[in-house]
Amino acid sequence: MNELDIMTRQVIRFTLIFSGIVSILAFIFTCFDVYFLIGIWIGCFLSLAGYGMIVRMAKSLKTDEHGGKRQGLGNYAIRYIMYAVVLAFFAYHGFSVFAMLA
Repeated sequence: MNELDIMTRQVIRFTLIFSGIVSILAFIFTCFDVYFLIGIWIGCFLSLAGYGMIVRMAKSLKTDEHGGKRQGLGNYAIRYIMYAVVLAFFAYHGFSVFAMLA
C-alpha cells in the first residue's frame, strides 16, 4: 500500500469520526432537527466524493504542462458543478445548506 492510499484511508476515517461527533452534538443542540442531521451527512459524503475526485485527478495528470493544466481545470469545473447541483437540490428540498457545509 502506498503513501497516498494510507492517507486516503486516514482522511476517510477521520472525516467519518468527526462527522459522527458533530452530528450527535448538532442533533442535540438543534432540538433534534433531522434535516440538519441529514444535511451534515450529505456534506460529509459530498466532501469525500470531492476528495476522491481530487485524488483520482492527481493520479492521472498528464506530464506536459498544457495538457495537465487543461485536465486540471476540467476536473476542477466538474467538481464544483457537482457541489452546486447537490447543494441546490437538497437546499430546495429543505435541508440546511449550513449543515451541508459544516
